[in-house]
Amino acid sequence: MFRTIVVGYDTPERSADTSALAKALRDPDDGTLLLASAVSSQPLAVGGITFPEDLDVIRETTEALLAEARDALSGPDRVQIRAIPAESPARMLTELAEAEHADLVVVGASRCRERGRPLPGTTAEPVLHDAPCAVAVAPPGYTGGDIRRIGVAYDGSPDADTALSAAGSLARDLNTALTVYCLDESAAPAVGERLRRTSSGAVGTATRRFRPETQILHGVPADEIAGRAYGVLDLLFVHRALLGSNVSGALVRAAGCPVIVS
Repeated sequence: MFRTIVVGYDTPERSADTSALAKALRDPDDGTLLLASAVSSQPLAVGGITFPEDLDVIRETTEALLAEARDALSGPDRVQIRAIPAESPARMLTELAEAEHADLVVVGASRCRERGRPLPGTTAEPVLHDAPCAVAVAPPGYTGGDIRRIGVAYDGSPDADTALSAAGSLARDLNTALTVYCLDESAAPAVGERLRRTSSGAVGTATRRFRPETQILHGVPADEIAGRAYGVLDLLFVHRALLGSNVSGALVRAAGCPVIVS
């Protein structure tokens, strides 16, 4: 489980999913949530007319919303709120995670803009690239619940070993099932078997006697994983290096469950 989690927050309606995911992933004994919202001083444009906004009023309103969200969570004494002046929500979350030595940032999946301002969901992509720790993306409408099956995309790289270790440790903590999706784009059986042996060894090292299910996938990785994950997994791990091949970005959009990019 995660001990220090930074949570991107906007409004009660749009941040219920991120709060629910952070709650599900927080260490039940000593985990702390930092509900954070960027306070922008940019003028508000409505109907072609620009209205200046009072930063102090915005901050007070934001802090009141954050306090309501904090009080609605279980264990509110382990929830802190931060209304931080910033023009870039993504940079604010990244810098806060670094300053607090967070081990997870939670953001929402991409949404459209409202009132001309970016919502936390639109910060997901830069946070995925720049955060100093793992990033969890909550799909729209996520309400939480038990995590019964975890999946992890595995391609045999050192970054994949790290993601696999994190997924295996969480599966062990939650006493839940783990499926390893071995990405074999070569379609060569020998490569698939090597990935299977490597993934089993990596999980065994991290979780001792833990034995995951292993599936060898051929074809387009994002399509293959999303097709098997949708409606089955409660949480999916991918490693950040896959961003370069657009695999993790596609999975965030199509997996149908929260995705952790480590």
